[in-house]
Amino acid sequence: MNTLDTGPLLEIQSGELRRELLLSRIIGNAFAVLLIGTATMAWLTGSRWWFAGYLAGSAGLAVIINFLANYTRERQQQRGMRWAEALHELAVRDELTGLYNRRLFNVAVEQWIGRAAAGTAGLSLALVDVDGLKRINDTLGHAAGDVAIRTIAAALSEAAPKGACVTRHGGDEFAILWDGAAVDGQVLRRQIDVSVRGAPLVLGAQSERLSVSSGFATWRPGMESDGLLREADADLYTHKAERWERLAAA
Repeated sequence: MNTLDTGPLLEIQSGELRRELLLSRIIGNAFAVLLIGTATMAWLTGSRWWFAGYLAGSAGLAVIINFLANYTRERQQQRGMRWAEALHELAVRDELTGLYNRRLFNVAVEQWIGRAAAGTAGLSLALVDVDGLKRINDTLGHAAGDVAIRTIAAALSEAAPKGACVTRHGGDEFAILWDGAAVDGQVLRRQIDVSVRGAPLVLGAQSERLSVSSGFATWRPGMESDGLLREADADLYTHKAERWERLAAA
């Protein structure tokens, strides 16, 4: 769940490129000196052996240049692929938590609906809100709020069913997509509550108990992503209202 830092990648690739260019320059210069020396001796002595050596050296230099060109081209292609992968990760990852972001979720939910419609898998959605994040930000500071978000993200990743897609939509909102046949929504709600309660916000000697509210929806034939989200959102606010009523009555 670590965030992606392209700084080390840039330094590594820049170092690799510098070393490859230096090696090519050294080899090219060495062969150039050798050819110049061989040509000079062939001209001074008129020896056919020196001339043959000059021709062999020229052929060898051509082979070396071709090899270095192909090698450099392949290395550049590998670097390009690594950069493409790094940029893709930056585009679909949430910087704070390392979870997938809403951009990835929007693509994933359509793909999962397609699988569900084809009958190859079920589909359920959980929307999760952090309770009291504004209070944490206001009383303990935004750095504490960031720690709380990362703590919740880790707890959700631990509670999520195997193969689930866990995303952060931004702010205090998360989403989980999973095969609904694997785990029932109410079971997952309890697993999430247990996981979050077991991961309190710890700031030095101070400890803050975290909690979340969650809403669930299961895909049905003909349901589109908007309908799935609305249903989960409605369940989320029902759950949140029930929690506040219990707290008020306590």
